[in-house]
Amino acid sequence: SCIPVSAEGMTEVMTTSRSYTMLSIAKPVLVNSLQVVAGRIDEELAPYINSLPRCLNIIDGALQHIGVCHTVDLRHIQYMLETIYKQFTDQILTPNDVRLVRNCVLKLADLLDYTDQEKASKQLQMLYLPSITKNKMFP
Repeated sequence: SCIPVSAEGMTEVMTTSRSYTMLSIAKPVLVNSLQVVAGRIDEELAPYINSLPRCLNIIDGALQHIGVCHTVDLRHIQYMLETIYKQFTDQILTPNDVRLVRNCVLKLADLLDYTDQEKASKQLQMLYLPSITKNKMFP
């Protein structure tokens, strides 16, 4: 189940014809449900987690059935850390990636403060965390 989002962040293009006005997604890319949040997101989690384009709000109910949430949860953070790990296996993270992982770990800590332990253990199967000394990711 792929969902279109804008490759340029929150930009949407308004198209007007004779009978209607339509919002379309500028430079659309397809992502899975763990990369989309129906509500507002922190920009520091992009490009791994994206906001749902406003033009897709009319099918919000259907998107919830395929796993789109209104807020970032533990599954999103786990997916993001795992994706970064897979991209940088045996490589040193760049400074931008280090900042992205830092923001992700801070968001994880915030989410764990508000999530009960049983629910957290069910959602976090394998967690990839960064190494402080080597700028690498480890399971």
